[in-house]
Amino acid sequence: MTALERRIRQHFSDTFGLSGDAVQRLTEATRTSLADGIILLVRAGKAQDANGVAHWAHSLKGNLLNAGLPELAAVATDMEQQALAGVLPPVHGRLEAVEAELEAFLAGPAAQG
Repeated sequence: MTALERRIRQHFSDTFGLSGDAVQRLTEATRTSLADGIILLVRAGKAQDANGVAHWAHSLKGNLLNAGLPELAAVATDMEQQALAGVLPPVHGRLEAVEAELEAFLAGPAAQG
């Protein structure tokens, strides 16, 4: 288990009062939601769809905040605000740091050895 996954699990335990199986289920749901959200945000960016970028950046922001990762959510917040203002942010470039930070977590336990 990576340090980031431990941090997320601790956040779920501390913030939501969850333990054991509930933390495990929420962690897996978060892993799936984050991976899907990144894919959909990148897809909207490639399509030059500002409304889609705003929507998926907002969704990603919420998932990151729920996981206790406000520093990563700040990137999604900025992207959302730019898209809402009619400026299409460079999605792929902006997400590289977020993806790098989440890479091992998104890969799941099997990939972590």
